[in-house]
Amino acid sequence: MDVIKMESEVDPLAIQTSDNTDLEEEKSLSEGDLCDLDKVKDELKEEVIAEEYEIFTESLVVAHHTSSSVCDVIPQEKNVPIYQDNSNSLSVERPVQIDEDGKRLKCEFCGKCFSRSSDMKIHIRQHTGEKPFNCEFCGKCFTRFSHLKIHQRHHTGEKPFKCEICGKCFSQSSNLKIHMRQHSGEKPLKCNVCGKYFAQLGHLKIHELHHTGEKPYKCEFCGKNFSRSCHLKDHKRQHTGERPFQCDFCGKCFYRAGYLKTHKLLHIDEYH
Repeated sequence: MDVIKMESEVDPLAIQTSDNTDLEEEKSLSEGDLCDLDKVKDELKEEVIAEEYEIFTESLVVAHHTSSSVCDVIPQEKNVPIYQDNSNSLSVERPVQIDEDGKRLKCEFCGKCFSRSSDMKIHIRQHTGEKPFNCEFCGKCFTRFSHLKIHQRHHTGEKPFKCEICGKCFSQSSNLKIHMRQHSGEKPLKCNVCGKYFAQLGHLKIHELHHTGEKPYKCEFCGKNFSRSCHLKDHKRQHTGERPFQCDFCGKCFYRAGYLKTHKLLHIDEYH
């Protein structure tokens, strides 16, 4: 039997199409430096978790204000031996130390380690004092974009976090979390001295002053000390003569809200 050897035919059109595809890919890569801010932001939002997206958004805002290329702030490799700071007009290169495992980036100022260069970049602002995010309403500056966003809600009155039980709204999610403890009765903060539990850290700190006897708030008029700032504020009205709490029944004024409340009971007893 004769064996016929078949040779595969080469399609010149296929070769041309392949070459064109390669050229288009190279062209696409070369145009990567001109990528649009919104397009990159939308693409990465779907790929990273919320925390990573927030950090990346900060870098985009910095690049936008400094006219830097967006591709300069996109991490090309996870472990880069050079830290590139593009947050101000002058580009500053700082050495980044990598641990023996090759996965940790170390701050040159305090030695704190990070797994991501973007986290370390934000951390370094604590040492340099850099605050690249400015409030358009009052001009106050912040080290993180998320902190600026929270601050601006004081100007706009925005309160996007709503309690599902009573409907009360808050400007910060942390405040809503603390508020929810009033409904649930949760008190996760414990006094190390007496074992009493509290729902808010501020209440615990005030309580601990009773154990230590510390009175950090001092009256500038007479030198008397107080454990709480609100008590000092009430006390100072005795010196200034201010009486902001007025009775709705007789018009008498008081310098403490508690005194007004006690006074109103007299009127209630008269009507009864």
